[in-house]
Amino acid sequence: MNAVMEVLPGAISYVICGLAVVHAVGFVMLWRWSKRDYQSQFRLLEDFTAELSHRSRIAPGGHIADQVDAFLADIRDVLGRDSTDGQRQMLKDRIYVLDERREYLNSMSFEKWTNMARTVIEVYPLLGILGTILAVAAALPALEANDAGAMTNIMRLFGAAIWSTIWGLAAAIILMWANSWLEPEYSRLAEIRVNVRDVVAQAKRELGGGDSVPADAGASEGELGEVSPVDPEGGSGAVSLAEETPS
Repeated sequence: MNAVMEVLPGAISYVICGLAVVHAVGFVMLWRWSKRDYQSQFRLLEDFTAELSHRSRIAPGGHIADQVDAFLADIRDVLGRDSTDGQRQMLKDRIYVLDERREYLNSMSFEKWTNMARTVIEVYPLLGILGTILAVAAALPALEANDAGAMTNIMRLFGAAIWSTIWGLAAAIILMWANSWLEPEYSRLAEIRVNVRDVVAQAKRELGGGDSVPADAGASEGELGEVSPVDPEGGSGAVSLAEETPS
C-alpha cells in the first residue's frame, strides 16, 4: 500500500498532462465542427436567396457569420414587401423545395459537447490538489521512520506534490484561454441557429398564407356586380308601394 501511495503523486502529473492533450484535441475537433455548421447554415441561406434580385454580399475577409446575417436580412426584406411582389413567391418556392433536411435543427449534440469541454477545465486544479493530498498521505509514514533516508523520501514526495499542482494549474490556464477564444464562435453559432429557425418559420407562415383568398371574396364581388334594372321612363327599377287613401 505504501508503495502505491508513493507512486500516485507522480502519476497524477502524467494523468493531468495526458488529459490536457486529449482536451486540446477535443477543442480542435469542436472548432472544426463549428466551422462545418457555419458552412451548412451559409449554404442553406445561399440556396434560399439564390434567385432574389437583390442579395447582400460581404467583402472578402469577413466572417462567415456576418454573411449569414446578411442573408437573413435579405429574407426579412422580402417578407416585408407587398404580397403581390414576385420575389415573395420565388422565395416561397425555394424554401419549400430546399428546406427538407432542416439541418439547422440539429444542435443538441454540439451544445452538449461544448458544454462538457468547458466544464471539464475545472477538473485540472482539483487533480493537482489531489496529487498534493496523496503526496502528504504518502509522506506521513516516512515521518515516523528514524532512518536517514526518511527526509529524502519526504522531500521527493513533496516535490511530486508541487509538480502535480503546477501541471494542474498550467493545464487549466491554457485550456481556459483556448475556451475564451472559441466561446464567441460557439455563442454566435447558437444565435445563428435560433435566427435561422425563426426566419424560416416566419417565411413559411407568411408566404404560405399569402396567396389564399378569403372565402367570401367571390360572393361579395358578385353582390357588388349586380345592378338593378333601370326603368325606361327614367325611374329606378325599384317599385314603390303607395298606400291608397280613401277619397
